[in-house]
Parts: sequence; C-alpha cells; structure tokens
Amino acid sequence: MTESLGPLLRRLRHEADLTLERLSELSGVSDRTISDIERGASLGPQRRTVDLLADALRLRPDAREALLTAARAGRHRPAEGPRSPLPLPRAVADLVGRDAELSAVAEHVISGEDVSPSPLVVLSGPAVLGKTALAVRVAGDVRDRFDAVRFIDLGGFSGRPLEPLLVLRRLIQACDPAVRSIPHDLDEAAALWRGVLDERRVLVVLDNAAGEEQVRPALPATGPSAMIVTARRPLAGLDASLRVSLHRLTHDDAVTLLRRIIPTDQAAEPDLHRLADLCDGCPLALRIAGNRVASRSAWTAGALADRLASEEHRLDGFRAGDLELRKAFGMSYDDLSDAARTLFRRLGTVTGQTFTAEFGATLVESDRYTAEDLLDALVDLGLLEAATHDRYHLHDLLRIFAKERLLTDEGADSEAGHAARLRRWVLRTTIDAGNWFEPGHGHGPAQPGLVDLSTRAAASAWLRDEADHWFNALRAAAADKDDTTVVQVAESLHWFSDLWVQWGQWHQVFAVGVESAERLADDDALATQLGYLSWAELYTRDDPARGLEHARRARDVARRAGNRDQEGWAHYYIAWCELLLGSPDDAVRNAQEARRCFEEVDDAAGLLQTHRMLAEALTLLDRRDDAIEADRDAVDLIEQHPDRFPRDMALTTRLAAASAIVKNLVVLGDGEAALATADDAASTVDELDVPAHRAMYLRARALALAATGRTAEAAADLQRVVDIREAIGDSKRADVARRQLEELTGTERAAGRTPRRQ
Repeated sequence: MTESLGPLLRRLRHEADLTLERLSELSGVSDRTISDIERGASLGPQRRTVDLLADALRLRPDAREALLTAARAGRHRPAEGPRSPLPLPRAVADLVGRDAELSAVAEHVISGEDVSPSPLVVLSGPAVLGKTALAVRVAGDVRDRFDAVRFIDLGGFSGRPLEPLLVLRRLIQACDPAVRSIPHDLDEAAALWRGVLDERRVLVVLDNAAGEEQVRPALPATGPSAMIVTARRPLAGLDASLRVSLHRLTHDDAVTLLRRIIPTDQAAEPDLHRLADLCDGCPLALRIAGNRVASRSAWTAGALADRLASEEHRLDGFRAGDLELRKAFGMSYDDLSDAARTLFRRLGTVTGQTFTAEFGATLVESDRYTAEDLLDALVDLGLLEAATHDRYHLHDLLRIFAKERLLTDEGADSEAGHAARLRRWVLRTTIDAGNWFEPGHGHGPAQPGLVDLSTRAAASAWLRDEADHWFNALRAAAADKDDTTVVQVAESLHWFSDLWVQWGQWHQVFAVGVESAERLADDDALATQLGYLSWAELYTRDDPARGLEHARRARDVARRAGNRDQEGWAHYYIAWCELLLGSPDDAVRNAQEARRCFEEVDDAAGLLQTHRMLAEALTLLDRRDDAIEADRDAVDLIEQHPDRFPRDMALTTRLAAASAIVKNLVVLGDGEAALATADDAASTVDELDVPAHRAMYLRARALALAATGRTAEAAADLQRVVDIREAIGDSKRADVARRQLEELTGTERAAGRTPRRQ
C-alpha cells in the first residue's frame, strides 16, 4: 500500500534528523506549509514545493520519486467527504508578537493527566487581536499529542450563537461517530460527552463564545483532554486553569508583521513605522493594511499611510476583501446594552490618554457607580482597556469608531454638545481644586461634586492626574473665546503652579490667560496674567530674557490701570529676571520699588517674596551679611503674621531663606552655624514634601556638611540632589549638582583621603 504524503514527509524528515523549523530554513518553504502537508491539511502541494523539500532532505532518486508520486496522488484524490469532522481552520502563517502566549497555552493544554482536572484555557480580548489565530496555531502545533483535535465556531457575536445542546451534539458526533442516539436533555448529553472523552485524548477549540452558559456543558471534567475557549468577554464564571488576555501588539511587533506581509519594494522602512502607528497595535488592522498594499503592486505602504492619515476616513481604509475593521467593532457595539452604547459613543469626545469613571458619569449624567458598571461592560467586550489605578483607555481606532457611532446615532451636533458639557465640568472641577491653594482657603468646594476634593492632598492629586484633560479643556475654551472661564482657571492655578514647577506647561496656561484678558480688555487681569507668564518663562523654562519682556509689559499695564499691587508684582518679577541676567544692582532697585508698592497696599505675600529677592540680589553683590538680614526679615514676617500667608508660601519661603542663609554662612566661614541652620530647616522640608524644594535644601546642606569636614555625608546629599533633579526632568540643575559632587570627591582624592562619615 502506497504511503500517503503527510506520513511519508514526516518519516523522511525524522530520518534526516531535521526539525520542522530546520527543514523550513533549508528548503525556503514556510513551516506552516510543511506542517499542513504532514498533518494532511495539504494533500497536493505544487511540484516546486515538493522539489524544494526533496532537495533540502537530500533524497535518493527512489525516495524523491515516492514523494512526488504521493503529492500527485493527493492532487488527484477523489472527493470522499470530510476527512476530519470539525477540522481546524487554516492557520495564520505570520503570527507575530505572541511567542509567550503560544508557549504558555501549548504547555498547558498538553499537561493534563488521567486523575487531574482537564486543562481549560480561556483566551479573551477584543475581536481584532487574534484570539482565533492563536488558538488555531496552538492546536496545530500540539495535535500530535492528542488523538483528535476539534474546532467549533460558536458564533457568539453572529446574532445566531449555537445552542449548548447543538455544540454537544456536534462534538459527540465528531469524536465518536458510532454514537447513534444523543439525548435531548442538556445534562444527559453533557454526561454522554464526558463519557466519550473518558476513552480519548481530545483537544477542543471552542471559538467565539457568547458566554459561560454556552460552553459550560461541554467542559471536560478530568483526564488528559483539554479545551481552549476564545471569547471577547473574560468569562469570569468559568473555572479556567489558565487565562490569557490578549493585548495590542507593540510598535516593533506591528512593524515586523507589516514587513512580513508587504513586499520589500513596496515597504520603505519609515513608511512601515508610520503605517504601524496608524494601525494602533491592532493585528486585524495591520493584516488588512498589509494585504491591501501587497495585493496591489502599484501601491506602497507610504501611499496607504497617507490615505489613513485623515481620522474622518481612516476606518474606511481598513477593508480588504471580506475583512473589515468597522464590522468587527460593530459586532461588539451591537451586543452592548442601550446605556453602555450611549456611554461608549460619547467617550469619543474624551481627549486625555486615560480617564476615570467620573468622566463617564458626566457624559451620561449618572453617578460614579453606574458609570463604573457601564465602563466594566465596555472592558469586558474589549471596546475599552482597563488601565492602572481605576483608569480607562480608549484606543485611537476605537475612539474614531465611537465618534462615527455618535454621529450616526445622536446627530451632527452631538459631538460638540457632549464635548462642551465635559469641558465645563472639567474646568469647574479644576477651579475648585485650584482654589484649595489660594491664600485663606481652607475647605473644599461649596457643593460636593463627582470628585472628592475635600482635602488639599485630594485636590493636588486630581490636578496632577487629570492635567491632560484640564489643559486640553483650557485650550479648547480659549479657542472658543470663553475668556472669562480661561482667566478664572488660570487664576485658580497660580498658587498650585508653585508646587508643580516641573510640569512644563505653565507658560502655555498663562499665555492663554494673557490672550483672554486682552480680549476682555481687563487691564487688572492682564497685568496679573502677564506677571504669571513672566514667572513661568523665567523659572520653569529658564528664559529670564523673555520673562523680563512680560514683566515690563505687566508693569506698564498695571500703571495704566492704577493697580499698585500688580505694579509691585511686576517690579518683583523684573528684579528676578535682572538677577538671573547678571544685573544685581538693577535687581536691588526693582526689589526696593516692589517693596514700596507692597507696603503701600499692605500686600504681605508680596512683601515676603521681596525680602527674599533682595537677599538673592545682595548675595550676588557679595553683601552677604545684608543678604542674611533680608532672609531673616522674611522669616520674621512669617512668624509675626502666620495667618496672612498661604501654607505653601510660608513653607517654601522658610526653606528658601534657610537654604540661602546656609550658603552665605558657609562663604563667611561659619560652617557650624550653617549646619545648625540646615538642621533647623529639616522639618520644613518634610512638611512641604516637594521634590524640587527638597533638592534645593539638600544642596545647601551639602555645602554645610563639606564645610565642617563631613564630606561623605555631603557627597550623599549631592547624589540625592542629582537623583531628584533627574527624576523630575530638571537635567540642567542635575548637571550642576553632578559637577559639584565630582569636585567634592575629586578634592578628597587629590588630598590623599577618602570621604569620611561622622
């Protein structure tokens, strides 16, 4: 009897001592094609394929002829009906970025033992991430370890999901055709199915499950049989022995997949990266995009990327033959409740990378707990991703789909309306949170809202966590010329900005504040916003020249308005800029002018800051005793009128004054007094707990430690300064501290000793 092609090729490969992968390398035939031939899925490969395999196996003429004869026989084999009931579908040859999942699932399904619970794997995730491809690849790879492998598409999202009893009937008939009568009772049919498995080692893939109840009757009980279930929902009700949740591909894996699909002459490397970004890590989108290019020899990856660049038409571009991304998303969308569909489509108006349940509650006008339930339903169907710390993420392609549904289901004006409502809520919450840091403010918002702002810490956390949202909302308000709101938001954030200087966007916040104040023709507000913008430029962007321009303009506007208080603040910012630009004499003059303005209007906060500015300028003029006196005046003012200063201003000024006094005492040769001053300020550092200010203090204390011979401790402090500055993105000041550390340790080595600790 002539040996059929599959067993013959497998025997010849084993005789040549080659793995399937090695034969693929030697022949140039894909490992998937070889696997299909060996397992009988491909009975009559092309003559060229057989020749390549024969050459790689170095077959003798008689063996080569036997292989060719078996291949010809397969091509001309008469139809016999289905060879294998419920066979695996065609495997995807270029499965990328799933090696860890493939290994984990394969190892698990073959681990079953006679007396142990049968392995059950649940593969979950959105429709577009390749669950079926992964399950089919695993089943094909391990089929030799089982008596049979069976596959059923349960049609979970087709609108006509298979009934559990029908699933059992198909499985029983496929695994034991000798069974003539299958009970109509579900429990009895399930018992019969488990009896069939008692005598066999079967791997079953149940694809596209609608829910637990559809697959539970078919689950094997104990023994070496195994089951892989794929579903969009996590099927938490099943007692799975392994759960694998698929996620989007990394950028590098996405590029690799495109590179495997698209011919080299149609795929310039930069274009592949651009196309991968537009596909948003979605394997189905990547495969559609790759196939569209590969099927048209005149197309390139760059040309398709250009077509997909427009969000308005991007989903239209993800269609190739019967593959369509919009259809896959739509099946999940249609399976949602009415309330969940409403929330999903409105989430298309959210602009930040991640968001919390409060954003969803605002969009559907519900409480937070209702919104959380709806968001969880979206996560279960893969239309939303659960991020860290009770936050959610909507991927770009799904956001585009959500906007499409919003337009279709709620009308042309709906997106603008929902976006405006969300923006109003975000900015109102921002003002409430920012007001916590205003002088004299000591309580949360008058009317409790969705967000807990009952403490300063909660307000600070919200402002930091939701910065993307309120910053985008602020810019949108400015674009719509909602100038009163813009000025109110910028004003509410002024004191908070001192506590988060490393954020990096304050200059843009106060720049739109300036523009809005100009449109409002409000000189008082304009002078104020120009002062804030001057601070942002000189302090957060290290650009005192630009800061000086804004400060001088603030002074002129304040004089025009007759606003002596804002004129004082303008002189203060001018002094600060002059100081940084190397003009300490001009800084002293402007600081003195600021002091006169503040004394005239009794602005204690301005007067406090001016004492500090005078101290800095006097230090640069080498009038160190006068500088120390000015800093002590600042500390005395806080102690005499503690109720007149915001907590953070009092703490930061105390700390800045103490740090400056330490440095000046070191220069004056009084290291012990400097160290005592630093020790006294330690509690202020801990109470304030702001990284940038801690770094400032540690740098000053390092000078005092070094001056008293405690160089090892000084070096440790400087290293902490470097670490803190790098952590907050302040590379310039990190480099300064690093140079000081190198000078300190270099001096010690040059002196022939190592830094000592006391």
